[in-house]
Amino acid sequence: FEDMEIARFKEQVISESGYNNVTYRLIEDKDVFHGINQYLEQFKPDMLAISMRSRTLFERMFSRSLTKRLAYQTHTPLLALHIAKK
Repeated sequence: FEDMEIARFKEQVISESGYNNVTYRLIEDKDVFHGINQYLEQFKPDMLAISMRSRTLFERMFSRSLTKRLAYQTHTPLLALHIAKK
C-alpha cells in the first residue's frame, strides 16, 4: 500500500512540476540525520524533499527538529513538505 502511495505521489510531482528526474529512496539508519547525510554525500542530489509532521508539545520541548537541523547543517537545497493530519 505504501509503495502505491509513493508511486502516486512521485507521478503527481512529475506531472505538476514538469521535471522528470524525481527519485524516491527509503533511508534506514538508527540515526536519521546521519542516514540522510550519508545519502547526500553519496548521491549528491540537486535538492532534498522531506516530509514534516506536527509534533507534540513533549516532542517540541525535548527533541530537536530534524528539518531545522538539515536546513542549518547541509548545503543541499531543502524542500520541506508539511503532512496534514488525516
